[in-house]
Amino acid sequence: MALWFRVTFAIWLVLISALSLSVFLNHAKFDSTYAELSRSRFQVLAQDVRGAVESGLELGLGLGELRSPQQMVERTKADAAEIRSVVVADSRGVVLFDSDGIKDDKTLPAEQVAAIVALGNSEHVWSMTVGGEVLLGLPILNPFQVPVGVIALRYDASRLVAVKDKALGDMLEAMLIIVAVLTVATAPLVMWTFAGVRRTFLTMLQAAAAALPAEALAEPSAQAVSELADDDGAAPPPTSDMRDGQIPNVGVDVADDTLEAEFSAFARSAAGALERLHAAQSR
Repeated sequence: MALWFRVTFAIWLVLISALSLSVFLNHAKFDSTYAELSRSRFQVLAQDVRGAVESGLELGLGLGELRSPQQMVERTKADAAEIRSVVVADSRGVVLFDSDGIKDDKTLPAEQVAAIVALGNSEHVWSMTVGGEVLLGLPILNPFQVPVGVIALRYDASRLVAVKDKALGDMLEAMLIIVAVLTVATAPLVMWTFAGVRRTFLTMLQAAAAALPAEALAEPSAQAVSELADDDGAAPPPTSDMRDGQIPNVGVDVADDTLEAEFSAFARSAAGALERLHAAQSR
């Protein structure tokens, strides 16, 4: 495998990893932010209903004596398609006003009412997720800041999931486009960069080959050829001498024309040449 291809592949892996991490973090942030914005939107609607009910209580009327909350809860439900129901109940959980119409003996679960009432005059909102729906609860306070009832608003969260899924799809599509563009741009740049390195390396090989004695390079090193064949797992192709400044092709497969193969062949050939020179000097 050519060195330029391995470098391009490494760059591509780093790019994929960085973009994947970015998409994951951005989607997680979008998920939490969008869910909080949606929750705040429905919380404001529930607070409007509570404000209208508490205004009636300030006139000295009891929670069951009010008439305007029924129109208020019906109008609130009509304001958003995601809202499934809005109810106003007393501290015992008996529903007094319902956006779906008042029904006898309709009550809220006692544990839900107790959890909402326990909030008192704090600014917190009770919430619970049931299936694909979210239930928000706010306490109703009389003029003495004593909880006398609760408001429960239930809305469908499946549309929020659809929006988040669409956002994830858009992010992944943008990621694929970026990867495709950068891949097309990176491969030629890496090839161009390594072409310059290759030319420089070949020039160095030619200069080194020209400096070695021709008689020392007349015969290839059998040991070098054998070792290179063992490394490559196949017999090396025929070798050539280095006369007239030509670069030897000892053990270099034409199909595997890489800098590592060229350097390995040259180093082994040079080692063999030096070995023969030392042997000739010792005679």
